[in-house]
Amino acid sequence: MIIDVHYHLIPIKITPQAAREMLSEPLRIAKIMRLNLDRDLLIQKICELWSDPEGENVIKLMDNSGVDFTVVCRSDNIDNNLMTSEVSQSLNKRIAEIAKINIQIV
Repeated sequence: MIIDVHYHLIPIKITPQAAREMLSEPLRIAKIMRLNLDRDLLIQKICELWSDPEGENVIKLMDNSGVDFTVVCRSDNIDNNLMTSEVSQSLNKRIAEIAKINIQIV
């Protein structure tokens, strides 16, 4: 049995404005790695790759990688200006809905 113990599921369609708010950590890591990233391209990639409103991406990744269970860690950057307690609760409820739809009892 394979368990992914740390996966960030973002159960919404990320807007360019929200992606700009999420740039600090990828840019910090890029600086450590001495990479020069194009901010506009990074915003585009965040919108494309991190958005998973229906949980389809995580299920596909699990299937392709042979992962049986995934522990979802929704957010670790609560200092994000867009992350109000209302938004956080709404996202948690959406993840619970996605999990309920996709849980298979074996």
